[in-house]
Amino acid sequence: MSKCARYIALSVFCVLLSACASAPSHDVVFELNKKAPFSSYRTFTVQSVPESHPLSPIRIMLVRGMNNAMKAKGYREDDGDSADLLVRFGTRIEQGGRLTEEQIPFEKGLRTRYGLEPLMEGRVLVNIVDMREKRVVWKGEMRKPLNQVDLSNVTQDQVDAAMSELLASFPPHSTTP
Repeated sequence: MSKCARYIALSVFCVLLSACASAPSHDVVFELNKKAPFSSYRTFTVQSVPESHPLSPIRIMLVRGMNNAMKAKGYREDDGDSADLLVRFGTRIEQGGRLTEEQIPFEKGLRTRYGLEPLMEGRVLVNIVDMREKRVVWKGEMRKPLNQVDLSNVTQDQVDAAMSELLASFPPHSTTP
């Protein structure tokens, strides 16, 4: 392979590697009620489920992150019962394992080694409810592997970015009624 071809191949590899590194590591799914009167919504309030439990530091950051994401879309926070939208969310952490299989070649053939890899996944589930109609107008879910995450070092900026990503598909507030 010529030096030029190697240089081009290395450049393409670096571009692909940087694209993979900058891709979000979250899995986001959502459903939107296209018949909802989004242009009439102006205010919101955020509620964590279950309400009866004290808010953990992570849940407090999630509430702030959702507030910040909705405000960035042009909505105004309203802590009372008069809000147009209720942003209601819950969290779940699932733990489990994944069976791994590895084929190891050696001089007399192959040896198969099995292992159990621990898995931990965090989920944030959100329903945005039209308070007048009492119906869900948008729902979304974000999943993220937590195996390599130290939850004690999570920052508000990281949570804000994740909540903006989660709520990206929610329509922004329209200034025209």
